[in-house]
Amino acid sequence: MTSQSLPFEETIELTAGESITKILVLAKYTDGQTDEIACSISIDGKKISIDTTTSHKPTECLVTNP
Repeated sequence: MTSQSLPFEETIELTAGESITKILVLAKYTDGQTDEIACSISIDGKKISIDTTTSHKPTECLVTNP
């Protein structure tokens, strides 16, 4: 895990035909804050997974067998 300043965005390009079984993104505040935090996973510009939380629980975006 790494700490990032918000807002944070990262783009990862995967080679077509690679065997990918899961893509998982977790996000949470490390200092106990409870402001809104969200994650999303997009494939070819289409949002596949979106999650938002305002609690201490991490936000989780998961795609299986994309």
